[in-house]
Amino acid sequence: MTTKQNARVKVFNAIRDGVLIRQPCEKCGAAYAQAHHDDYQKPLDVRWLCASCHRLLHNELKPPLVRRSFTLTKTGPIDGHMGIEDAARALGRSERTVRWWLANAVMAGERFGRDWMVRKEEVERMKTAPPPKRGRPPKPKTS
Repeated sequence: MTTKQNARVKVFNAIRDGVLIRQPCEKCGAAYAQAHHDDYQKPLDVRWLCASCHRLLHNELKPPLVRRSFTLTKTGPIDGHMGIEDAARALGRSERTVRWWLANAVMAGERFGRDWMVRKEEVERMKTAPPPKRGRPPKPKTS
């Protein structure tokens, strides 16, 4: 068991056995609070925080998120790529259509986190290619 798991179990057992009494939230005074450990080496040394205050505290403790530059820019050329907005504008289609093409492998693209990026060459190929057929493919004829 990890130190974190061990501390949680010890707090649970201490509450169950009456050794530790659950207190209201120390920040907002909410009646139901969770135990927060500043140091897992001291399992019964806890701060009582409601779920909202506990979440806020953990968000403050997290190191700032470092993102690569290409995930921050959703549009504009990046290393020969363009975002969905620019690709849709270049193709004269909606962003929704371009997203559908990417998700269904009609058009090649790369995902960077939550963003799709399309190579400029792929946009040029899609300009000259016939538009993909919509709907279901026809049923094969049986003899």
